[in-house]
Amino acid sequence: MLSRISSKLSNCRSKKERAPSASSSRKYIVRKLLGDEGLEQIEFDGNEARAILKKLGFDEPQHMENKTWRFPIEVVDDDTQKRYSLELRQDVKFGPFGFHEDWAGRVVADRDFDGNEEIGFYVHPKTGEIHFSVVNADAASDDDEYSLECATL
Repeated sequence: MLSRISSKLSNCRSKKERAPSASSSRKYIVRKLLGDEGLEQIEFDGNEARAILKKLGFDEPQHMENKTWRFPIEVVDDDTQKRYSLELRQDVKFGPFGFHEDWAGRVVADRDFDGNEEIGFYVHPKTGEIHFSVVNADAASDDDEYSLECATL
């Protein structure tokens, strides 16, 4: 009886001590903020946009390229825990799918970004919100560790 109990305990212990699998690591879509252009807006390419919309539970718009789409969404800054209500959009007039003047007017101003940051975006699997964090070592403190796996959502 005692040997069965100790066997079960060692099995539990070994399961807890296993390293997390690669699939459990966070996957970011990374954008480098380059000069004024990166500070003004964040853009996602077609495949990234489709993946984001799918994870957010939106039906994929037909022929995204030449249409205007607007999706109000909560965006969370993982570094400060501040929440933003932004508009993820594609507008024929304003160009590619992403965050446009809302990004510059609110997030960049709050965080005092200078254009050297790499920002990682991901869709939170439980809340369906877009989260972001500064993921490059230059902009982060020495104590911060980032597990960065560049991949589409």
